[in-house]
Amino acid sequence: MKLNFQFVEGTSAKTRAAVCEDLRQAGAQDVHPLFPGESDPELGALQVAEVEPGKSQSVLKWLRARKEVAFAEEPVRRKLVR
Repeated sequence: MKLNFQFVEGTSAKTRAAVCEDLRQAGAQDVHPLFPGESDPELGALQVAEVEPGKSQSVLKWLRARKEVAFAEEPVRRKLVR
């Protein structure tokens, strides 16, 4: 399951790396930017965490408690109709 989150504006690269490492220890299998290599600070702050479905709620709670994280949420489920 994927969780989306965004770092607070002005969060340093060192702090971002530390949060991502802590997030892996909290149960995320992978953490990566939503838009790799993005130069826009707002888009560059968006991240995706890959989490086992059984751990998603605890990881989401962990993310929301971090002061460096502006928001954290499950992606919107969309049903595409053809």
